Amino acid sequence: MLAQNKTGTLDFETSPYDEEQYFKDIPDLVNMTDVSFKFKMTHRFLTGFEWGIYNDTSIRLNEDCFGPYYVTKLNEYDYLFEADPFENIMQNLFPEVSLTYQFLYMWNNQCDIDETINDFMVYCWYQGCWPK
Repeated sequence: MLAQNKTGTLDFETSPYDEEQYFKDIPDLVNMTDVSFKFKMTHRFLTGFEWGIYNDTSIRLNEDCFGPYYVTKLNEYDYLFEADPFENIMQNLFPEVSLTYQFLYMWNNQCDIDETINDFMVYCWYQGCWPK
């Protein structure tokens, strides 16, 4: 593991870096079947929300929005906190920040939730969303 390599720098020419090597054969800490179901339901909820906001049933969200890739990433995220694979909070920090960024990227760029909420708020500002 990276934590055991305390001498010198990693030579990328002879040893290509593969961040996934640290997450191979990790246990299912989050119940991936259950999380997969919940992520599918979240994906469908967001699709329905967009259909309602824009009154357009042809809208399709990106398949990566709460997709299988992020189910695996959530398990890896939990693994970083539960198993402490690098045995040091400072060495765990960068992978944790990286995974946090990946989830924020999914939220904003693959699900476009920020744009949808912005459009909804602009609509409420001009048209009103309160009961009469």
